[in-house]
Amino acid sequence: MVGTRTALAGVVELEQQIRIAKQRKNYLEEYLQKLHQSYAKGKISYSFYVETIHLHRDGKTIEQWIKYYENRILEYQRLIRKNRRKTIKNNLVLLIFSSVFIFLLLTTLIYIQPELTGFLVQEAEIPEVVTDGNATFKVVTSQQQAVLGQPVKWIKTISLSNSSTVKIRLPVEATNISVNKITKSYSEEA
Repeated sequence: MVGTRTALAGVVELEQQIRIAKQRKNYLEEYLQKLHQSYAKGKISYSFYVETIHLHRDGKTIEQWIKYYENRILEYQRLIRKNRRKTIKNNLVLLIFSSVFIFLLLTTLIYIQPELTGFLVQEAEIPEVVTDGNATFKVVTSQQQAVLGQPVKWIKTISLSNSSTVKIRLPVEATNISVNKITKSYSEEA
């Protein structure tokens, strides 16, 4: 990302240099045109016109300066194109790498198919009313806190409306089963 910002800063600076070179070139071309018009109208002599055109300013004539600025503009434009191609190439490499990485990650997830059970789920109590023969009772099933990779503790609370015998089905995998009989005055383990 820093390389892209630097490249963009370089492009902005080159574009500014192009504007400056164009301004200077246009100024010199306008000066030559005015000089030629003055000669054509007879305001200046031919010798002054020729002398001014061929006069060296900082080691170059006006025409040489115009050529110099044209070459500079072309060079700056070439550098901008080169810089943009490099930026596009870098961004393309990053895009391809990111796409391949995401593809591999998704492919891995599809083939592995990780299972996240009980990870973020808090089971609510599930009340159900059951009628078995002549007995009616309410069963509330609740899950205790689950820890990944360890057995989960479930509690079934059965409330009878009248005294009777009740059969409850438990899963085959159930272990460590305890039954408590609670009456109005005491609790005993059966």
